[in-house]
Amino acid sequence: MKSKRILIVELGEKAIKATESIVSKRKSIILRFETEDIAGISIQENIETLFQKFSKSKYENIIFSLPRSFFLIRFVKLPSQDSQEIRKMFPFQLAKIVPHSLDEVIYDFSVVETKDGIAKLLVFLVQKKKVSALREFIEKKEITPSRITITSWGLEKWFFFQKRFLKGVVSWPVALIDIDKYCADVVALGKEGMMFSRSFSYAHTEELLKGIHQSLKVFGNEFGALKFSKVVFTGSRNEDIMRNANLGDSTFLNPWEGFTLHGKAKEKATKSAFSFASMLGLTTEREVPKFDFSFEFVKKGRADFKRKKRLLDIAVVGLEILFIAGIFSFKYVFDKFSYLKFLNSKLNEIKLDPKELDRVANKLKILDNALKNKTLFSELLYATISSITKNTQLTLLDFQENGNFSLTGYAHDIADVFKIVSSLNNHELFKEVKVKHASTIKRKNKSVVEFYIYGEIKL
Repeated sequence: MKSKRILIVELGEKAIKATESIVSKRKSIILRFETEDIAGISIQENIETLFQKFSKSKYENIIFSLPRSFFLIRFVKLPSQDSQEIRKMFPFQLAKIVPHSLDEVIYDFSVVETKDGIAKLLVFLVQKKKVSALREFIEKKEITPSRITITSWGLEKWFFFQKRFLKGVVSWPVALIDIDKYCADVVALGKEGMMFSRSFSYAHTEELLKGIHQSLKVFGNEFGALKFSKVVFTGSRNEDIMRNANLGDSTFLNPWEGFTLHGKAKEKATKSAFSFASMLGLTTEREVPKFDFSFEFVKKGRADFKRKKRLLDIAVVGLEILFIAGIFSFKYVFDKFSYLKFLNSKLNEIKLDPKELDRVANKLKILDNALKNKTLFSELLYATISSITKNTQLTLLDFQENGNFSLTGYAHDIADVFKIVSSLNNHELFKEVKVKHASTIKRKNKSVVEFYIYGEIKL
């Protein structure tokens, strides 16, 4: 995974937050974060105020995270454990228990439990009118976010990233309580992920304590006498809550623990009354997310972008191969005019229908690895071409990352094959070049020598 610059924007009832980070396969570097208390203007204008501090053009991914308070939560049981069957059955069952038409909501789900052939689903739904301001902003700014998710999903990702800092063996379930400036989120986590989520606003410690106990009570109503093995607090550290909540084995984890903070970001983090745990969790995401609440036009735009990018990538590799083919053609088949005409016709063929992309991609794979180091590849290609005798035709030229290479083709006679081997062995880039196979066959009513040569590259 190459490093990507990501912008995550989290909407809230009373504030909007944003985190800019560089994400690679192994770590996340937090560059900066910004917050904006929602003023007495529209949500769209508040989002725009925050966005003015960032330039959308420099981000590979833009993620919007919606607050848990925007969502309804439902549990659905289905008589199947097959993922495809569940996906087909789910909308019919959901329509029976939701107080809105399914056309009026955006929803997604995950399986939290399977037992005796029954799957229990955790479902989140948000009314489209609740997120209309975000939709208008995205359309106005012509943004294609990589996804629109929920803060609870970010908290799940954050916990599974941070649990290595907990003492002892973690047993399930675990309660995660994220205390933000104006609200708190309570998430129940099992071994496979989120089982339950609830959010509430608070103005003082008593309301916060009451909201935590109410949330855990709602969880108990759904899952029975299931006890939490541990309660983990994050966000703002509140010693009174931890001391007086009577929640058993409780601990506090700094939301920034394990993350690399760049420049002044660390100083801001320690002084902020906001929690960035959910947003930080989203920076650890390396697989396909469970929850995506993107608008249909966003999903379509995302699919179009991926298709165009794939087409462009294939076209770039295709052009490289065409020029390589042109070198052979120019040297052994065409004169200059014919070569240019041939190249022009092949360039026009790059404009392929999307349905043809898979077929073309398979043909281009042999040179993918070699093209990563174009300078070395050019030298290898030149040396190989220079070794080919006039009456020889190559059918495959394969350079591999482990330093091995092979070439196959047809020669006029066996002497031409050994001339190629000798020429390559005398070149500084090759070693241990040998003939693996050479035999006389009939091809187009002529006797030719089919050969397979292999060796090593001096990397």
